[in-house]
Amino acid sequence: MKARSRTLVAGLVALFLAAGAGLYAYFGVLKSDQKAAAAKEASEQMVAPVEAADGGTALAWGWLKTHFVRYDRLVVTARGETTELGRLPDGAWVISRPFRTRADVHASEDIISTLQALRLNRTIDERPTDEDLAGYGLKLPRFSVTATAEGAPSVTLFGGVENSFDGSVYVQRAGDAHVYAVDGATRAALDKSTEELRARDVLGPRDLALLGIQLKSARHDWALAREPEHPWAFQKPSGVLADGGAVSGWVAGLAKQRAVKFLVDSPAERKRTGVEKPAVDASFRRQDETVRVRLAAGPSDSDPAFVLREDSFGTTLAELPRTALAALDVPSAELRDRRVLIFQPADVERIRFLPEGGGMALVLQREAGASGAAPRWLLASRTPQPASGAKVGTLLYALASLKWLPLEEAAPKDPGLGANAHTVVLEDGAGKVLATLVLGKTASQKGPTVWTRSAAGEVVQVDLSRLPALPSRAEDVLDNSPDAPSPDASH
Repeated sequence: MKARSRTLVAGLVALFLAAGAGLYAYFGVLKSDQKAAAAKEASEQMVAPVEAADGGTALAWGWLKTHFVRYDRLVVTARGETTELGRLPDGAWVISRPFRTRADVHASEDIISTLQALRLNRTIDERPTDEDLAGYGLKLPRFSVTATAEGAPSVTLFGGVENSFDGSVYVQRAGDAHVYAVDGATRAALDKSTEELRARDVLGPRDLALLGIQLKSARHDWALAREPEHPWAFQKPSGVLADGGAVSGWVAGLAKQRAVKFLVDSPAERKRTGVEKPAVDASFRRQDETVRVRLAAGPSDSDPAFVLREDSFGTTLAELPRTALAALDVPSAELRDRRVLIFQPADVERIRFLPEGGGMALVLQREAGASGAAPRWLLASRTPQPASGAKVGTLLYALASLKWLPLEEAAPKDPGLGANAHTVVLEDGAGKVLATLVLGKTASQKGPTVWTRSAAGEVVQVDLSRLPALPSRAEDVLDNSPDAPSPDASH
């Protein structure tokens, strides 16, 4: 064999041996180390990942696809009480022991997430004696939490006393003799009494999937209803549209009124708190339940409010801040659709501006663009002139969003809404009137407010500062760009 050939063969052999050594190092050593590290990390997890099947949140765990079990049942023992909780299909939580009532969703989910995130990687004692456990507060645990789910192993954590040196808490895992130290925040999430696990948002429904609302008080009496996925409308007063955003915002705001404390529901307590003769009586109808809320309060501004809530979970009697009274007892005007004009800006083809006192109208006409060009607005005069599309568009969208003010001031006998009032008329391509804005006399309220008529024909007030200046001259609407023709002075 020639020298060059022998050198080539030797190089190939060396390369093969190096590759083999590399593969051995990777699969025999590195891969083994990776598996050992993954196994150690898994053993330190309070909630150990399991091999992915269907469901759960997929995570990359070593070389396996894994997921965490979604626990839906909890047993919490703390402060001498045992509380059993369960998650419902709609995501709500319910307490089933020591009595049945709504549970705080955030507190319940916080327990689950705390267990799932918990790492037991700070071992304090591997073989504690009974005397040691008593010192750690684990001989008779200060608190314990057990989480279960169908088809998954349960997990239980016992909590002991706090380490005064660093604020950590001693814990043990069921089936594991080791004593661990975990961050003090773990105790704050898990060491919960029954009252701390109860839902404190006692004024409204537990979600926004509502189909009906009724409210009656000394000042207000109204009712709302809707079909699923349809807008709200008032049944009382009838024929009045509601503002879906305002309704949702009001219901969401009720959840911010939190119970100060819970009371024992008894005939004596109902009489003392006055909830059977409430200041406000409201009900919220969902597809599968109706929540009734009766709210009472004493005559003094310093008196608290009391609520009796009845829902599918049972009854709840609780004390609330007095602010709950104003939060619940809202007038229908705050939930009404307060748009003055109901139209779609894209449907408007002609706008007529009629000046106050009569006179020639200022007319704008939309003209279709040629050869696929965008439509443009023209000032309709003897010689049509291009109008500013930006000005017209801004005005149309301002008119579409204009809302009347929810004031209880009675309208005057003559609000100035006659034939000679300042008027804006919006029409479609066929000349059909889509909406009409009539601006009357100045109202008595502070600010640039005037009387007008709502879409339902009511005399209401509007704030003119919400509108750009309405055009009164040709120059107010013409396109002032350099390419636009000069306005015809005779018009």
